[in-house]
Amino acid sequence: MTPGERYCDGILVRVVCDGAHPFCAGLLIDRTTQRVVFSAPILRHYMGQHADKLRQGFKRLGWRATIVRRGER
Repeated sequence: MTPGERYCDGILVRVVCDGAHPFCAGLLIDRTTQRVVFSAPILRHYMGQHADKLRQGFKRLGWRATIVRRGER
């Protein structure tokens, strides 16, 4: 699968932190594996992680994650 196909088919997620160092960044999650396949540089350590683990980590950190686009299928 090419990067363009992955982008079109993936789940685009916006991550927002309102803490001491606020930011807004994005992640792309593969629909079949439910793992992060692309991320903004600030979230690069989440590459390859499963969506369930992301939810737990974001909740613990107090970050908000919103699905922007679910992909084409």
